[in-house]
Amino acid sequence: MVYKQYTMRGSKGVPYGWRCPDCGKLNLGVKGVSSAATYDDRGIFVRLDNRQAKARDALNASLDKRAMNAMLDAEEGRYDKLNLSAKCAQCGKVPPWANLNMKLPRAMTLVRNICLIGGAVVAGFGLTGKDPMASPSFRVALAALALGILLLLAGWLILRKRYSDVKPDIAALPKESLPHMAQTGPQLLQRLVQDGLLGGAEAEAMGAQPGSGGNSFFADFYREKAAERRKSRRTKLVLAAVAVAALAAFFGVRAVNSDNLKKWQAEMEAADPFATDPDAGSLFGVYEKRYNGEAKFVKDYINSSRLAQTPQDLGYIVSIEDERVVVGQYSIGGNSFKRDAYKVYTTLRLFDRHTGAYVGTPVVLEGGDPPRSIKATSTNNTGSRPGHYEITSAITKLMAQVETD
Repeated sequence: MVYKQYTMRGSKGVPYGWRCPDCGKLNLGVKGVSSAATYDDRGIFVRLDNRQAKARDALNASLDKRAMNAMLDAEEGRYDKLNLSAKCAQCGKVPPWANLNMKLPRAMTLVRNICLIGGAVVAGFGLTGKDPMASPSFRVALAALALGILLLLAGWLILRKRYSDVKPDIAALPKESLPHMAQTGPQLLQRLVQDGLLGGAEAEAMGAQPGSGGNSFFADFYREKAAERRKSRRTKLVLAAVAVAALAAFFGVRAVNSDNLKKWQAEMEAADPFATDPDAGSLFGVYEKRYNGEAKFVKDYINSSRLAQTPQDLGYIVSIEDERVVVGQYSIGGNSFKRDAYKVYTTLRLFDRHTGAYVGTPVVLEGGDPPRSIKATSTNNTGSRPGHYEITSAITKLMAQVETD
């Protein structure tokens, strides 16, 4: 049976008061708690408004429970969990029990988020490639991701240390300088009077404004909190829109670059690049052939100013060819099953289209050793190919031979 599910959300403000230990100013604030309840339209014998009423009752009960938990945290001194934001309205001093879970400096938070999100996205795309470790962007993404994780851990340690550092300061405060909480504004006024933070006449004056119903003193705070929540929601929506736009731009640019690369590769290969052409240009191209048989033109190793963009500009081709060589064997399950172990050797040669011959001295690079041991089901019996930096350096030397001549 197909049915709809609805979510009912709500929030509640828990007022609190405290007296500044420096200037003696009585400060008031509101701790916001929120919750949600769900209901659906299943069944024909139960009216939808009855389901809504039950969900509303469950939501109110959840809000009351969260408010009671906040009050209990205040009573038992769990201020790091309570996470109150407070500052004296007169002298501007922040009490030691406030802002314990406040956000880290914006610069650190921004760098951390960029590293985590950007590194994860780029690394995820890199993992879909044939040889991600050969891509410098993938290695940079992994480094960024590691930096983001380190910054995340450092932020957590900083916040924990902040709470442990202020514990002695909190313990030294007088009782009236600690937050006092209640379910409603009038109840808070009564408690402030009972705890000696407020005189009875002053409390009566605060709660007896015309048309207030005994709660007008906190109306401004509720309005301010509501305005802050609206502003926070707007900020989050703007940030979300910026993030979506950035991701869309990233995917769009990636798709365009991928299409342009495929068109360029098809155009270069269709022009018979290894044929002799005395009128060829003077720029370079890289033709890479992996040991699995995949062969194509690539743009990874040469600066764009020296890379041929059209077949007419292509005068020299750097040929990169991988070869797997058996360097040992794995014995799996005793001697009943053996598998070869391979090492990759990469040969780089420079082809001159003007003469139709290879020129200069070839360069042979040795890849990494194969794994020392493998499982019976593993196919990873080949060492890594030479790194991107090694190949780039060898290509630069080959190009320098022609340019020097």
